[in-house]
Amino acid sequence: MDKSFSLAHQVFKIMEQAIITEEIPRGTELTELSLSAKYGVSRTPIREAVAMLEQEDLVQSKGKKILVLGVTEQDILDIVDIRIAIEGKAMALAARNITEEGIKELEGILKMQEYYITQNDAEQISAMDSEFHYTIYKYCGSRIYGSTLTELHRKMARFRELTVENSPKAKKSGSEHRAIFEAIKAHDVALAESLGTEHALKAKERLEKEQKIVERRHRKWD
Repeated sequence: MDKSFSLAHQVFKIMEQAIITEEIPRGTELTELSLSAKYGVSRTPIREAVAMLEQEDLVQSKGKKILVLGVTEQDILDIVDIRIAIEGKAMALAARNITEEGIKELEGILKMQEYYITQNDAEQISAMDSEFHYTIYKYCGSRIYGSTLTELHRKMARFRELTVENSPKAKKSGSEHRAIFEAIKAHDVALAESLGTEHALKAKERLEKEQKIVERRHRKWD
């Protein structure tokens, strides 16, 4: 493996997470020099990492400056709408194609998520939520569905953090995951598709409620 690519990929993953979670806020201007100093690598892997971030529309190079575009509220709404259209189909494919090994892996992740919900551990709930979806995408048997949904789900990281901080919403999402798992385990294609679509629809409802709460808070303090 080319060492510069390996370093570039590491920097890319670190920066991607920081941008998606708004650790690096939208509108921030960066430079290759500052990033090189921050991450302790040469400018070559920085340049390659930035190119990968540009492919995901997370940053934009403007001369010597790198503008952080991040993930906007409209981006999240668009992502949710796309997930509503195709999430159920990925669940259906998983119900048809998942192996016994995949079922065991998925069940283990779900049990960990359910445990962390009882502990009200928002960070781990969010991590297990992601792993649950990524594992379904992995076993759905379609590279296109899998890679597309994995990227979209990853970009919703900040929204998922806000959602799992609310214990009732975390429990609701966990119960939805349990129902989806049982349908996939039973290889019930139609039910898995229906529950997957419904799960995506409810994610949109939760998002809209969170946005209204934030808007009310802003009005209160204006």
